[in-house]
Amino acid sequence: MDSAFAPLPHVNFEKIPEVHRVAYEYSVPGRKRGFTPQTEPKKG
Repeated sequence: MDSAFAPLPHVNFEKIPEVHRVAYEYSVPGRKRGFTPQTEPKKG
């Protein structure tokens, strides 16, 4: 019986993404787009 390595390796990204906000941020006041991705840095 084979088993997985613990902890599992991070192989699904070339570089681990930086997260700057919550998972779902819609209709943010002052934004032109209706959705702001997690990886977009906050301004200010």
